Amino acid sequence: MIPPSRWLPEVWGDFEPVWDQAEDMQRMMSLMMRHMNGIAATLMGHSGDFEPIFLERTIEGKAYAIVDKWCEGYRRGVSLTAEQWSEGGSEVDKLLIPIMAFTEETDWQVHEYSAAEVATIQQEIAPNVQKLHAYWLARREDYTPPDATPMRRAEPQVGRNDPCPCGSGNKYKKCCLY
Repeated sequence: MIPPSRWLPEVWGDFEPVWDQAEDMQRMMSLMMRHMNGIAATLMGHSGDFEPIFLERTIEGKAYAIVDKWCEGYRRGVSLTAEQWSEGGSEVDKLLIPIMAFTEETDWQVHEYSAAEVATIQQEIAPNVQKLHAYWLARREDYTPPDATPMRRAEPQVGRNDPCPCGSGNKYKKCCLY
């Protein structure tokens, strides 16, 4: 999980908004978090229903999916934790290929392909995102943070009616508890 403080600058880009009122900022954050959680819930519960939101352009009566902005955003998200993504090795690299094909990183070379080839690569994006999410979700479930070991008391906890450990002779609830 990446905290919003790390990914928000990528969302805003060069033009971070200035909010007139704190409520406006809270409303925007609420909408963004709800959208993010909705995507996560779809990927976790009904991954077959996941569909990226691509732009579309109609030229001479034919609709074309415009995936560059979406893929570039995904690439920017990956770059936030590039070290962890590199640990995924060839399995993750292979799944990222159709996404990265439509990004600045590859200089959008995919646009030199035929329309049929471009459409085929575009169709691989959603299933690969589903597989990437499943890959990382499995690793998150296996991950135990290094500081997640339970804390153990050296001595048993003092009860309310036990003598106070300060040596006053009073019950703990009448001495140091308050």
